[in-house]
Amino acid sequence: MATTGAALTLPLNRAATDPQTLGDMDALQPQPKSTHANGKPSKVPETAATKHHHDHLNILAEEITTNLPLIPLDEGARVKVTTSALELASLVRPPVDLIMGLFCSMSIVSAVRLFLHWGAFEAIPAGEGEKISYSDLGRRVGAEEGLLVRIANMLTAASILTHHPGVTGISPPSVSHTPFSRLLLPNQPLRAMFSVLYTNIIHVSTILPEYFDLYGRREPQGLGHIPISFLEGHPEDDYFSLLSRDEKRMQEFMLAMGIGTRRVPVVGVYDMERVLGLVRDRAAGEKGSGIVWVDVGGGDGHTVKEFLGVYGERGLKAEECVVQDLEMVVKAAKKKVEKEGDEELMRVKWVVMDFMKEAPVEGALVYYLRHILRDYSDPVAVTILRNVARALTNPDGRVLIAEQINPDPLAPTDPSSGSPATGNKPPIPLYAAFKDYAMLSIGGKERSLAQFEAVADAAGLKISAVFQDKATPHGVIELVLKDRL
Repeated sequence: MATTGAALTLPLNRAATDPQTLGDMDALQPQPKSTHANGKPSKVPETAATKHHHDHLNILAEEITTNLPLIPLDEGARVKVTTSALELASLVRPPVDLIMGLFCSMSIVSAVRLFLHWGAFEAIPAGEGEKISYSDLGRRVGAEEGLLVRIANMLTAASILTHHPGVTGISPPSVSHTPFSRLLLPNQPLRAMFSVLYTNIIHVSTILPEYFDLYGRREPQGLGHIPISFLEGHPEDDYFSLLSRDEKRMQEFMLAMGIGTRRVPVVGVYDMERVLGLVRDRAAGEKGSGIVWVDVGGGDGHTVKEFLGVYGERGLKAEECVVQDLEMVVKAAKKKVEKEGDEELMRVKWVVMDFMKEAPVEGALVYYLRHILRDYSDPVAVTILRNVARALTNPDGRVLIAEQINPDPLAPTDPSSGSPATGNKPPIPLYAAFKDYAMLSIGGKERSLAQFEAVADAAGLKISAVFQDKATPHGVIELVLKDRL
């Protein structure tokens, strides 16, 4: 099989040569028996299953080698390399390594959490080339040196921190930051994201058995009675009510959400000419409401700003854009805009609205919902879309749902389609599955196209077009009123 770039050589089992792997456990794995007189094992006969497995490994390896050179220029290439590498690693690891690896990852998370709690990351000098001895770091955070070293070992082994061996009579053993650990310093979005995920996944995981025993083994259905509200002793509350109880926690959440936004494209997925052509026609004399773009649940306006930055010269005007959100969000956003002197966002209309109860501003061309529906169950998503549908008084109006679009693991393979069977390949890539699982704690979900179609239909809407990002599972689904198709 031809590949682009250098050949990728990945040993199926490094345990014999790498002391950091669980090599002593390899003996637990069944080994092929030798059938040759010279003691060499015979080649294992290739079955259809093993051939598919090998073919899949080759595809993943080619995906990695093809995209590696493109990483400096293309964020999508980086995503492809990392997701393919994760999947390839999981396929070639022996079962015992895989299980122990899961708990190894949990131990790394635990060590990061402890260092955050102790303020250890900010106690390490952050200057280029600076380091601190373990004894000095222990004194700064009030921890015994031996204990501190054991915890730091997890972080240096995971390349989160860097260990520097001591030199007798010259310098003691020490530790320093890496580019990754600097992102765990105060006020960094990744630090905020870590805290959010630690609560939403690690903490919540401890009560999931009890939660589903009490509520039944089915998806959460409403705003309240979700795993995280059950964990925190306020079962009636929805997730955002829980956040609003603690201003610091809400600010942390808002800071963290910027990471998710940057991981997938904002512009360039949807064909904006479908809208801008109508805007130009209206400017040439046709009547309209004057509102082109309504960002439903638009937060601080960063998404509108990005669209204006790309499409402003092609007809999209700030004065014709609206950002709608809850009162506390709008107040905070306007305060931020004024503080930063952002003249473009000052021209945008800011409107207080609860999309659970109210319809947005009527008559716009576009109602844009980015990463909104994934926070909620199907019944709640239907309510939100039904309220948005009430605002579609413009004959050309449409709703744009910008979210991850998962493959449907329950969809049967059509033999007549000509598409190759997937064999035992996971129906959803690991990172996409992780994002969906992470939403479970707050009562939300990532959806397949069929699931989006179902909630849209229940709200009186129908899919008119789908635009899929080539590099990620992210896409944009265009909806219109059912009676307009």
